Amino acid sequence: MLSFSLGSYRLRVEDDIALTIENIAANQFLWRIGMVYEILMYTGVILLSVALYHLLKGINQPRALTALLCRFGEALMGMLTVIGSILALYMVNGNFAPETVQDTLTVIFEIQDALMSILMVFIGIGSIIFLHLFYQSRYIPRWLSVFGMTAFAFVSLESLVILLYPMRPWVFPGLAAILFEILIGLWLMIKGVYDQ
Repeated sequence: MLSFSLGSYRLRVEDDIALTIENIAANQFLWRIGMVYEILMYTGVILLSVALYHLLKGINQPRALTALLCRFGEALMGMLTVIGSILALYMVNGNFAPETVQDTLTVIFEIQDALMSILMVFIGIGSIIFLHLFYQSRYIPRWLSVFGMTAFAFVSLESLVILLYPMRPWVFPGLAAILFEILIGLWLMIKGVYDQ
């Protein structure tokens, strides 16, 4: 989510591709920082998901594997958005007609937005499965598992609706998921998991 506020997404201006191109051209280092951040973030998703799989496979290995694969799907979609950002930078710096750059970047950004919606479905499903396994195992408080499952159910639902009826994302589902990620991160760092 930080990429929306700190990275390359911050340079995109809704419904103004010409201003977006100017922003990218004038802030190429920030655009590149956003790409590097996203590569590191999705690498972290893979590493964390493998750790969660190993922690939870004793509860139900097929479901833990399903959750792991969903989170790998998230990382794959995310890396594809990074490729889109690389292509956008190539177009901005290339010797192309302005109309070609605008048309190409419009398509790239629409594809990135669709990939982000698909990515959010993968995040939601994978997180719900992992959190249900946490709920069963009682490794963390059940209220925390339920809060996370609810937050990510809304994230998945919102993303599916956006794919069916393109619109701006809602704020609430994403904020609830971010709050949950902060809470569970703090819980696991401070308390760890309950030994059963």
